[in-house]
Amino acid sequence: MKTVTRYQSDDGLFFETEVACRKHEALVARVAEILARLRPVPTTTEFANGEGFVQQDRDTFLGVQRELSALARIAHEDRGFDRHFDYVDTADHPCGGSFIGRLLDDGGPAAVRAGWSRLMCTDPYFREWGQPYYAANPTTGMQVDVGARI
Repeated sequence: MKTVTRYQSDDGLFFETEVACRKHEALVARVAEILARLRPVPTTTEFANGEGFVQQDRDTFLGVQRELSALARIAHEDRGFDRHFDYVDTADHPCGGSFIGRLLDDGGPAAVRAGWSRLMCTDPYFREWGQPYYAANPTTGMQVDVGARI
């Protein structure tokens, strides 16, 4: 038998090296810093089930989207997906449902994937809903900005 050392990050993931663990924690902190610029969303079941949205500022949202895209691009560089990232980098609308979301779901850093999920919940009017369904079908959700209550 031999002793094995593993490293656990603050969010509970395990890594074989301290360097990999610290790199992950730095990425988690960076994503949190980026997302902190958005208005917070409720964590209630009611919000997740379409009872209102949070109106995000257009310019702030697009900046967050571009920064998360840049982090996703690093994870997928040299794989021939530049045109998808270039599209998001110049878009003037939410791109949460773009191919980048698919790339992250199939194999991207968990922290970036979690951040991107907030973009997936945002409709063309920069209203962030509790789940992507309402971003794609906003008329099915309650038409009230619940962000003022937070």
